[in-house]
Amino acid sequence: MYEKLPLAAMEDPLLYELLALFDALRIGQARERELAGQHLEERMK
Repeated sequence: MYEKLPLAAMEDPLLYELLALFDALRIGQARERELAGQHLEERMK
């Protein structure tokens, strides 16, 4: 993504959590993708 994104994530725990969930959706196994999707849906409510 962006060069400075890791630095921003280190300073913002919510950003770090959301990026981890997006990574799980992109490259995770089926179970990880399902759980990440559920967590993201909860965050969007």
